[in-house]
Amino acid sequence: MRKQILVHLIPWCLLLVVILFKFESPWNMCALNVTEEQKPPHLHENSTMQRESQSQPSSSLQDIHAKLQEMGERPLYNESEQNAWKKELFERLDRIRVGCGELCQINTLDAWEAHLSTDPVSQAPYLTVNNVDCPTILGMEELDASDLSCGKWNEIRGENYYPEELIPFYTLGGQWDIDAQEKPRCDIYLTTKAGDSRLWETGNVWKHDDIEQAKKEIEEGTHKGSYGAEGVNYVRDVLKTAEVKDKSILVIGSSAPWLEATLLLLGAKKVTTLEYGELVSEHEQIVTMTPDVFRSAFLKGDLEMFDAVVSHSSLEHSGLGRYGDALNPWGDILTIARAWCVTKPGGWMYLGLPVGQARDRVYANYHRIYGKLRWPLITTNWKPVTSNYTDVFDLFIRGSLWGSPYGGHGYIFKKIDPSTNN
Repeated sequence: MRKQILVHLIPWCLLLVVILFKFESPWNMCALNVTEEQKPPHLHENSTMQRESQSQPSSSLQDIHAKLQEMGERPLYNESEQNAWKKELFERLDRIRVGCGELCQINTLDAWEAHLSTDPVSQAPYLTVNNVDCPTILGMEELDASDLSCGKWNEIRGENYYPEELIPFYTLGGQWDIDAQEKPRCDIYLTTKAGDSRLWETGNVWKHDDIEQAKKEIEEGTHKGSYGAEGVNYVRDVLKTAEVKDKSILVIGSSAPWLEATLLLLGAKKVTTLEYGELVSEHEQIVTMTPDVFRSAFLKGDLEMFDAVVSHSSLEHSGLGRYGDALNPWGDILTIARAWCVTKPGGWMYLGLPVGQARDRVYANYHRIYGKLRWPLITTNWKPVTSNYTDVFDLFIRGSLWGSPYGGHGYIFKKIDPSTNN
């Protein structure tokens, strides 16, 4: 009886071996049936992102360190480190550096100059990096890590601000200073509700009628927004020079929806706001997302490609630890890289950042000031198209538009293909 059973089983076993050998795994049998038309838009062959956005298991520390050494970089992580907070931070940053690749290797003036191009018409400087791994950058959970220790830095971290090992990464190898403020700020948004009732009466709930009222005030030039009527009018007028009508636009960073209302006033079809903390929109043309929701949508293939990106006075805080975000010297650069990845070819970006006298600077842990080096660095793979962009370099001597030494200025950039500079 047993021999008869074995005789009948042998052909089936051989067939199973052949199947496994041919397809490597049963999951590949399903993958073979996916057509180009069935792929999410960002996975098509002619897309910026050419690799599938499947979540991969974390590499071991040994693998991470080996990859860093292949890149010519030294690992930050040290097994003998006694401070548990620093040990965890450095492990996370090493993983980010590997996933980020070339973008996170521009840490000296020589590296900056190696990536520098100049627009032949406007003479505006800009940087390009060819190898941007969009699926990894968009899907990397480490980039959205929180750290709520900002109120207890001395107690937990053993130091006031940033570990000395990170100073070269925060300063382009010492090209500018870090001015440590007397006491760290701790305005936690990440993992909590966003919004500011001082700027928007209903806090993190954006009501439809309030948005419509804001649109009327912006048109009249009376809406104060987050930076006063003069600041709102300035941004409105710069955005009037861009292609807004009927576009789907991503807004990065928003404590009150004056940017969103401005875009709707100018004819935007849809606005998606990405913010550390939770926001609730009751306006049918405004969608809000936290970083984890944004990342999850990408991994599921549900994240749309945007026509444009808008951000004003937000990214100067990224990676400094003020808002409950974990320390990351490349936080602002990687946020813009993610935006580049989800912007359609030929799309545009409005970016407003604080500029000041003299040169780039970090006011720990408050914000960065952007000068001749950090402006082109944060906008890597974007070419400035605003006619007065080169005037920004005069501002580092004269001071800013509104008389304050560190006011915000915004410019329009066009997404470029770094392989062609167009």
